[in-house]
This record gives sequence, C-alpha cells and structure tokens, in this order.
Amino acid sequence: MKEVVSADRRKCLSAILTASTLALAGCTEGTGDDSEENNGSDEEDGEEKEEESGLELRNVDAEVRNGTLARPVVFGELKNHTDDELELVEVVVRLYDDQGNRIERKAVRTRELRAGAVWSWEAEFFDTDPERVGSYDAEADVM
Repeated sequence: MKEVVSADRRKCLSAILTASTLALAGCTEGTGDDSEENNGSDEEDGEEKEEESGLELRNVDAEVRNGTLARPVVFGELKNHTDDELELVEVVVRLYDDQGNRIERKAVRTRELRAGAVWSWEAEFFDTDPERVGSYDAEADVM
C-alpha cells in the first residue's frame, strides 16, 4: 500500500517562497501532536493522487518557517480510503538539491488511522538550509 507525490524545483521554490512570505506575516499554522517523527526524506507536491493502496496523499505543499533559524517544512494530508483501521502509517518526505541529489529524509508516523479518516501531517527539516532545496517528494505506506 503506497502513495507517492513529487514536485519540481519551480513548484518547490514557488511554494517555499510564497510560504516564507506567509510565515513572516504570521499566517501559518501547525498540525496536531499525534505523530512520531524520524529523520528521513521525500517529496513535495500539491497534486492529489490515489493508488489502489487505499491511501491518498492530498494537499502536499512546502513552506519556509522562520524562527531562530529558517527551515523547510513539507506538509499535507493522508486519507485512508480502506474499510480497515490501519495500525501504523508512515509518510516519508525527501528533499533534493538542484542536481537531484538527496539532501535529507524524514519520516512521520501515526497510529490507528481509522477507515475514512484524514491525518494532517508535517515534516520539519531543522538541519537543512531552505536555499539548498530544489525539489521534494512524499510517499505514504502502511508499516
């Protein structure tokens, strides 16, 4: 059961720059605290896609959050289209530079994703300079 989305540099930079402006204006919000985070990496894209897995990554986007230091954040939603509660679900987000080399990877997880439920997730990359990011992708899977 896998679901994958990705984005190219132009879309990524546009999303990051737009989100950076919104973050400076104080117009961003975070997600809930019900997820577990692990270093990893993967993709970015706002395109909705559903595979036969029953998982759908939706509203995937990226932004730069400013604080003590600027950091890229990729976020979105994952919908469980199955009739079953999924015990452990993981979204892996990877960041790439302009040449397509993987910079960083982060995995975020949630437990007990009910049938029909939507999980709002986010992957924050504290060790990555947003200027280095050329693209990203995201992949969802049942663990």
